[in-house]
Amino acid sequence: MLIPICNQSLTVIARSLRRSNPIFAFWIASSGLKPLLAMTAKFNFDLIIFFALSVLYLKYIPNWTKEWFNFDSFYSFFPFLIIFVVQFFKTKAVELQKTEINPTNLGLLPLITGLLFYYTGNKADMDLLSGLSLPLLFSGILLLLYGKNLFMIVLPVIILLSLSIPVLPIFRLTTPLQIFLADISAKILNFLNIGAYSLGSNIFIDKYLVTVEAGCTGVKSLSSLLVINFLLFYFKNISVFKKFLIISFSLAISFIGNIIRILLIDFYIIYNGLKGSENFHYYIGLGIFALSLLIILVINEFIEDDKIAASQ
Repeated sequence: MLIPICNQSLTVIARSLRRSNPIFAFWIASSGLKPLLAMTAKFNFDLIIFFALSVLYLKYIPNWTKEWFNFDSFYSFFPFLIIFVVQFFKTKAVELQKTEINPTNLGLLPLITGLLFYYTGNKADMDLLSGLSLPLLFSGILLLLYGKNLFMIVLPVIILLSLSIPVLPIFRLTTPLQIFLADISAKILNFLNIGAYSLGSNIFIDKYLVTVEAGCTGVKSLSSLLVINFLLFYFKNISVFKKFLIISFSLAISFIGNIIRILLIDFYIIYNGLKGSENFHYYIGLGIFALSLLIILVINEFIEDDKIAASQ
């Protein structure tokens, strides 16, 4: 898709410069740059730009990859995101090819901002700023090369890719959730006549101590469920209200599922002790996520069937 766009862009730029500035045209011819411009067009100058952009982030790739393909990571939804991106460009291929290329200088704002973020992040060793600079630079280059129309089409991909960059301080979100879930779990155990109390993210049950860790908050499974939902309903022609319902179901299912997970671990420790609790914790987490995913898939299918029935 980018190849014909690049050649068109270079042709338009060259013609505009030649018409507006004869001296510039003479300088190109006399300096030997004409073959160079032809060669860059042949090898797709836009792809070279995006490749140069990726080189800036080579040092971050090992750490980012480790987060993307780690099931216990908040960013473990990345494989689902790859599926979405592939499906997105397959679905939008015709629309992208028909989109008029109209480069705009509006791209200078995110481009310059992204460069400042990248420079500051590297100098101050702030991964958050360095990571946020990537979508800004990418957006600026898209606007400068292809214009607003194409940029708006691929905006969902840019947003999801921005969320997948492993630089967000997730611990600031998980810590209050850990404390809240520990408190809720202790109250439920007391309601069931099991002596328990919570202190911070710890649950004290008789002689046992259960700590609600960051992985038990459901933030990681929630991120994966939300991206899977987006993957499922983005290509459906359903109302915004129904999409909102799907997101709400995801939040509720993730929250309730992780309370059940913590309670099951508590019961396991009460009746079996600490031996084997780590493995139980891991497998019950997988089971809760699989069950939550199954419920979400059924809800999506139900809403789709409802849409088809209504149209008939």
